[in-house]
Amino acid sequence: HESARGDGSPEDSLRAQAIETIQAAGRQLLAIINDILDLSKIEAGKATAERIETPVLKILRELEGLMRPRAAGKGVALSLRLDSVLPERVMSDPTRLRQILMNLIGNAIKFTDAGTVTVRICAEPGGETSELARLVIDVEDTGAGLTREQERKLFAPFSQADTTVTRQYGGTGLGLTICRRLAALMAGSVTLVHTSPGRGSCFRVDLPLEPAPGSPLATNLAASADDE
Repeated sequence: HESARGDGSPEDSLRAQAIETIQAAGRQLLAIINDILDLSKIEAGKATAERIETPVLKILRELEGLMRPRAAGKGVALSLRLDSVLPERVMSDPTRLRQILMNLIGNAIKFTDAGTVTVRICAEPGGETSELARLVIDVEDTGAGLTREQERKLFAPFSQADTTVTRQYGGTGLGLTICRRLAALMAGSVTLVHTSPGRGSCFRVDLPLEPAPGSPLATNLAASADDE
């Protein structure tokens, strides 16, 4: 049938819009289902974390490339910075690390309507209670920021800052809860470093830093042999 192929008529435009709406709703529903399944698995004690060679800088470069178009579509600049010498490969869980960072970077872009999202990565020495070095990744934005009241709700399951946030941006309110619990499985944490209404927020991923055997040290973010 000719109209099924589309001829640029108003009916075709309406059909395309309806299909796009259905697809968007399907993606949102799938995201909600995945979030609920993830949280249920974690709370049931069925979730585990691997400790295998993880090309952390490669993962960050890949995520930057993946998320940059979304940021650019909003007029937001996305940048990646290496603030210290760091092993190119560490012992961690690449799948969990990717999931945490994708959520945090995606949130930063979603809640930033103008300005920048900056992802900084570095190695830090262990503190007073631990001799282990730490892998620290900060995701900082110049977005909406949070009030003190909104901060208190931040990591509670199914909770967002307030109903206005839910109406404007959507989401399940599970992302940060899942990030924090996944990081705990990896003997690490996800915390809010600072926030200010109208001036943005900074979230931190803090994980044990164990270089993978034979890993070279990186002094910049240029692609290495690991990317081939």
